Amino acid sequence: MLGDSPVGTMLPADNRRATALGVYDNDDATSKMSYYMDQRVSVSARRCDARPTYTVSATVISTLQPDQVEGLPDYVRAHQKRIPAGGDRQWVQLYGPVGATLESVTIDGEPVRWGTSLRAAAHTNPRATGVADRRPAVQGTVYGRPVGTVSVTLGPAAEKTVTAVFTGSAGDSRTVSVSHTPKVRAVPVKISEAACR
Repeated sequence: MLGDSPVGTMLPADNRRATALGVYDNDDATSKMSYYMDQRVSVSARRCDARPTYTVSATVISTLQPDQVEGLPDYVRAHQKRIPAGGDRQWVQLYGPVGATLESVTIDGEPVRWGTSLRAAAHTNPRATGVADRRPAVQGTVYGRPVGTVSVTLGPAAEKTVTAVFTGSAGDSRTVSVSHTPKVRAVPVKISEAACR
């Protein structure tokens, strides 16, 4: 039952029925702060060339207000260095369509610089995002899908937007869908078609 459900098949094996993209995040602060983390997702598909492009944005939003920080139980808080009081650190993973290419990723408009390994000693790019926290940005392929993974740190009432651009294939379905991490509160997802100029 689970294997045939969205839990077992979050992303399809091909793009025939739908061009599916994935937006997933995971608390990386050994805290319980995910309760306060909302998210909104947008996808813009542009089909003006032989190969379509998909711009995927995931905004992580802290709903915790600064005046609530003092009342947080100790077991809820993040205690790692460089995480502000009442803040959190999260991995954000953006999955492109099957057979696509990851062209770029930005965090709040700033280009991501890729590391090559989750092991700090193996970094070939010392300015990779998150390197000070031993959390470099990494890219790879999972089940034929390009994936970009970045670490974001945010304080109370703050938000960070991670945006990825993928180039797809001419045979991609015109139906675009998004799979995302479930949250305590609903995640608004906006899918649009970009105009050709």
